[in-house]
Amino acid sequence: MELWSVQPLAEPEACDTLRMNEPSSRTSREGGFLFYRLVKFVMNEKPILDYVRLPARLDSQQTAQLLGFAPHDIPILLRTKLLSALGKPAANAPKFFASAEIEKLSQDNAWLGKATRTITTHWQGRNGSRKQICSQLV
Repeated sequence: MELWSVQPLAEPEACDTLRMNEPSSRTSREGGFLFYRLVKFVMNEKPILDYVRLPARLDSQQTAQLLGFAPHDIPILLRTKLLSALGKPAANAPKFFASAEIEKLSQDNAWLGKATRTITTHWQGRNGSRKQICSQLV
């Protein structure tokens, strides 16, 4: 369930969620209009690190938080078989992970080192190929 909260702003911000309200008695720099920012709140969505007891299944975002990686690094770890998803999900299906396994991996220094090297190597390769393409164009 999603809720939206409206927060008044002292002055307009460069933001796509800005909405201008009808003229009111309160004046601002923008000709008597009040500016509001719509803020989206998702109920029951708190950081995984605040949980007292972890759920049995974790999604990619929660797994990334527990392991200390970025969410976009999880597919790389899956591709290199350093992480394994529960079941046999399709390539475009959301992936879930066993929290017991993720907790074990988060405390294994050897695995964390190997995963970090894999992520670093992946992004060095991606950024290196981009630099080569740019240098060939010049």
